[in-house]
Amino acid sequence: MNYRSKNWVWQYGKRQGDKAFCDLCDDNSNKVFCCAGGSTGSFGRHLKLIHNISKNTQNQSDNNLHEVEECNIVDGLTQCSSSSSTSLLNTDCSSSSSEFREPPRKQRRTYIDKNFEKNRICSSERTEEIHQALAKMIAINQMPLSFCSSSGFKQFMSIVEPNYIICKEGAIKQRLKGLKSSAENLIKKELKDAKSVSCTSDCWLSIAQESYITVAAHFIDDQWFLKSYTLTTHKLENRHTASNLSDQLEITFNKWEIDQKVTAVVTDNAKNVLNAINLLDNITEKNDITCTAHTLQTCSSQYLKDKQEQLDMSTESLIQSCKSRWNSISAMAHKFEVSEHQWTNVETLIKLLKPLQIMTTVFSGENIVQVQCDVSARQIASFLDPGFKDLEHETVDAREEIRSRVKHLINEMAEINCDVQIKTPVTKHHGVLEFLFGDEINCNIVDSDIQYQNYLAEPQLKFDFDALEWWKTHTSKYPLIVALAMKYLGIPATSVSSERCFSTAGNIVTAKRSCLAPETVNMMIFLYQNKQLL
Repeated sequence: MNYRSKNWVWQYGKRQGDKAFCDLCDDNSNKVFCCAGGSTGSFGRHLKLIHNISKNTQNQSDNNLHEVEECNIVDGLTQCSSSSSTSLLNTDCSSSSSEFREPPRKQRRTYIDKNFEKNRICSSERTEEIHQALAKMIAINQMPLSFCSSSGFKQFMSIVEPNYIICKEGAIKQRLKGLKSSAENLIKKELKDAKSVSCTSDCWLSIAQESYITVAAHFIDDQWFLKSYTLTTHKLENRHTASNLSDQLEITFNKWEIDQKVTAVVTDNAKNVLNAINLLDNITEKNDITCTAHTLQTCSSQYLKDKQEQLDMSTESLIQSCKSRWNSISAMAHKFEVSEHQWTNVETLIKLLKPLQIMTTVFSGENIVQVQCDVSARQIASFLDPGFKDLEHETVDAREEIRSRVKHLINEMAEINCDVQIKTPVTKHHGVLEFLFGDEINCNIVDSDIQYQNYLAEPQLKFDFDALEWWKTHTSKYPLIVALAMKYLGIPATSVSSERCFSTAGNIVTAKRSCLAPETVNMMIFLYQNKQLL
């Protein structure tokens, strides 16, 4: 080509359009454009700075050799001069040699190819990794799917990964479905291993006036950890009758393969919901399994109403921002002009209402189990909690009835597990006294009466002691009672878990996203509520 003969630089590179490529660089990695514009000047600078090659490289070497020879001649002349003029000759020689020194070169800035990052290839593996991370971020932060195509995100990725191909909404939705499927498989596996499961459920009306039902599962695993997972938040097509609600619960239980494991379903005190629970065939505990916090709120409201009627006052409701948030009562949301006398009354009310505030705060926790005549699950759970086993808040007759009920359940468990064999490790005794007085577990431990009496004799623990940790360390001592403890202590005291789903739903189904498909609503709530699995 003509441009090769015109300039020396083209023996080290080639030209394509207005770009120059260096043959000495590895152009297979990222196709680096070594000099933008393809000019001989920029290419020459590249060769000199990167590869130490210039047009005068050979000539410069010859000149350097000639300068060395001249310096040697001058040095020889200096040595041949007389001693009297040594000082003068040395001074002249120093002056002469300085004339032959190469002047110091100016330091140049290292060449940096500005197009390197811009032209770096974003591999398919890297692209998919970003897609997956983006899907998780949208799920965890409750963001709209349109975020992936927003101008702000595009600008951000142009800095982080310039050649990343932005994922479309449909593609990101498919990856969200994949995350949901993976989380569902993990939950199903844990539910399959669970010995018993309790559920909470509630209904909710979206901003688009669409009705949804939420179901969450709660259980204690083999390591005595309390687990909670949101199973579904799907749209209700029919009216909220007891029959329809019961059908929806059965469909959910069958889908998650827990229809034979559900011990109880904790709900609010709505009549249609309570009737729906009674229609379920496989639920073993149906008596008095309602949300304790909701019951407390209902009692407070009813007591206020009764007192107002008794004092012949106009009926006023409690001031609260949201009826489903029992601890959200706030008079500060309104601007009151309060007199000094009224402030005195307020101070008195604060003292009276403080216990209610504490109770609702406690009940709003995730790890609260049932701690309360036909004996209810609450009372059985209280007896199986080492911190409340003495039943001090029950009457004497109620205590005996509760204990008799638990003993009956233990006997039933013994009949079901009549083939249970407790294998005690064979230990080597080091002496006669150790053989006689060693604290080995009694071989009759499988006897239900012995287990019951031994548990009854256990000292009651402090109220703040972890009941699940206690049972974890006493599993081998009470193998029959352990199954009951795992079953009843796994029943949550409130339906707070389901209520929290509606807060999540309110952040997803907003005024700007009121037309989301019910399947998308269910998917986004499921992913956020179970984000610990992502």
